[in-house]
Amino acid sequence: MGVARIRSAGRPTEPWQFRIELLDVRPLVWRRLLLSADITVPRLHRVFQAALGWTNSHLHEFVINGVRYAEPDPEWNDELKQVHERGVVLSAALGRES
Repeated sequence: MGVARIRSAGRPTEPWQFRIELLDVRPLVWRRLLLSADITVPRLHRVFQAALGWTNSHLHEFVINGVRYAEPDPEWNDELKQVHERGVVLSAALGRES
């Protein structure tokens, strides 16, 4: 299972630069991506899958400002308290809308 630390920089009107680092992996594995601030969380997931050569074979979750975004599993939704990621724009989730 890959766990990543993501750092971003940029204003909402220009591309954001992301550095994705896999945690607890040696040697360090990382990628740098330039993405639009209006990217949705599901699309961000697909970009990460492609950038890291992953096959989308595991569940995923983004925790942004304490909110857990994912494709909720109805069996675990009450316990995990996930918000459906569909339609969520990353800049809005980060509170960085212009």
